[in-house]
Amino acid sequence: MWVSGRRSARKDYTIWLLPADYDAPAPFVERIYVFDPQGKVASLLEEVALRKVELLSSLSELPAGAKVVVVVGESSGGEEEISSLLERGGVAVFIEPSGELPALPGKLRPRRAEGKLGRAWLAGLKHPLVDGLWEEALRDWGGVGREVARLYLPREGTPVGRRDLVVAGTASDPAGLSLLSEFLVGQGKAIVCCLRVVELLGEHPPATRLLWDMLRLAQRAPLKPARVAEVMGPGGEERDGPYEAGLRVDWISSPEVLTRKAYDLLIVGSGVDWEALSGWRDRVREFVEDGGTALIFLPEEPIFADGFLPWALRAERAKAEGALKVDPEEPLLWGMTDIDLSEAFDGLPCFVDLAEHYRPLVLASTAQVQGPFGLLGLRPLPRAGWLVECRYGAGRYILCSAPLDAFWERSKGARRVLSALLANLGVSAKWQEGVRQG
Repeated sequence: MWVSGRRSARKDYTIWLLPADYDAPAPFVERIYVFDPQGKVASLLEEVALRKVELLSSLSELPAGAKVVVVVGESSGGEEEISSLLERGGVAVFIEPSGELPALPGKLRPRRAEGKLGRAWLAGLKHPLVDGLWEEALRDWGGVGREVARLYLPREGTPVGRRDLVVAGTASDPAGLSLLSEFLVGQGKAIVCCLRVVELLGEHPPATRLLWDMLRLAQRAPLKPARVAEVMGPGGEERDGPYEAGLRVDWISSPEVLTRKAYDLLIVGSGVDWEALSGWRDRVREFVEDGGTALIFLPEEPIFADGFLPWALRAERAKAEGALKVDPEEPLLWGMTDIDLSEAFDGLPCFVDLAEHYRPLVLASTAQVQGPFGLLGLRPLPRAGWLVECRYGAGRYILCSAPLDAFWERSKGARRVLSALLANLGVSAKWQEGVRQG
């Protein structure tokens, strides 16, 4: 239980000392439209900034020029209006939603938790949405022994544009439930909060702080989604695999069209002619040097690497275990839990003894040593990792030590890692009915 301004002898109290402005209201820059049939969130917002808040009796009333909408509880209708808002760069905030979420890819619908959810933890330290939270606060959400959420989103979500920032689990899927998610859709974004917030406003400082953080993020400058190019296969075909289904991408077969004026991100995935890519080296280097990002999924034997990358990897490959984040606050790893990383990478070949220009983002702690008669054991690894960053000029290369198709099909954890990685690179989902769920 949270105690403010008084002492208590109760042993079941958890007492946190917080800054005086910890749950201070967010500044209201944009007009905020609120659909809240119960009225508690709307009342608080009106109390803080009456002239900047407009209540809706129906989502169909959302005006064409709206930039921020807050939807509390069950939402009915409004898909066309919210789709239009997202496509033009607006933000939709869903708080404890109980119905289908309009305008999000994959027709997502929160589910009701049966019994109390287990431990919840953060998967995006220093992300603006959770900068005011910490895991002990989630443990004691609303008071010792009380539930952190009654609803959750399954983490099978859309393949691109999603990052889950507060995660819980079940015995069969320890990281399978999202309690706070961010979706990049069109030119805008949607925030989905399943944590118990409404009934705790004004009573539980982290719940109030979370509301203000959602509104702070919603009123930032409009999102500029990454403009994405992906290399075609040698036959000039465009892939229509499950991860591309929701991806806004231009397929390119020549390095001549790859410029920073046209694109922000280059993806080199599966089904490409790796030896022919050595002819792309100079143009890709210029693209990265000018501030672009090259995301490269390597084949099992990356024989092309020294002819394609700015510096030789000089790394052997070894199957490894023990995936963990180098830095829990690394923005490229927002939305990924340790469980996701282990499911995604454990047992795959990783880079060992990387050259100095290459920084591991996801470390491997031990490698499998093979002898003539099979596995001999495990050994510690120097400078080893599966996901690696190489800074070059104003941009960067990001290398994943697995082919894209094999990585996507590997596990739920791998699909969650890929979805979060693309979102962290600014890749926005396109709205498409029937997008394959993870």
